[in-house]
Amino acid sequence: MLNKNNFFKISFSIIIFLSLVQTNISFASTIHLDGYIDDWNDKPILYDDYEYNVRTYNNIYSTSWFTDENNFYIKIERYGYRRLKSKWTTYANLFYANKKYKLEFNYYPKTRKVYVKLFDITNSNILIWADNGRWGGRGFNKGFLFEAYAPLEKLVGNTTGGYELRAVIHSSNDRSPDYGRITIASLTTLSILLEILLGLFGILIIYITHFKKGKSVTILHLTNKL
Repeated sequence: MLNKNNFFKISFSIIIFLSLVQTNISFASTIHLDGYIDDWNDKPILYDDYEYNVRTYNNIYSTSWFTDENNFYIKIERYGYRRLKSKWTTYANLFYANKKYKLEFNYYPKTRKVYVKLFDITNSNILIWADNGRWGGRGFNKGFLFEAYAPLEKLVGNTTGGYELRAVIHSSNDRSPDYGRITIASLTTLSILLEILLGLFGILIIYITHFKKGKSVTILHLTNKL
């Protein structure tokens, strides 16, 4: 049986756990577009299917992505057995609700410059945003990979309730993933806080209905409640 003291201990542990989850999501490390890739180590990554691809410098090796409150970030790496100097053009088709966008990346390894353009495919393929920077890989990674970004507002608007982007990355002769799309989903801090408040409300209801009436509750029953 669960007495009042143990109930409060378990409740406190749940509150701490939820707070740590919320803190971890809210303060996740962001991306610095500088050609170094250490800040990508904890981000999602998709490796392309090497076995079934024609092995050329245009082939995609891996794709990573990340979003914060302001931007959509992406890192794309290609196959290579030596330092590559040739220009590399890749694209990201992005789908949000009933809209479709295309990001075009032109990467020049010699200068490490990356030129990115965002097109609104749904609206007559018009150019809606562009930027450039020295976002190519440094050192050993020079010629093999680049980082880039696009303003999240251009893709999902000023949404406050979370969003779901789907993406397909491709070059002139490769596609990643080979089938389907990458799903990039986000929960807002407001949504996370709401879940915490609902959890606290549930704990309060259990306390009132069981302990205020002089009743007890088994651990199994409490587990099912949570």
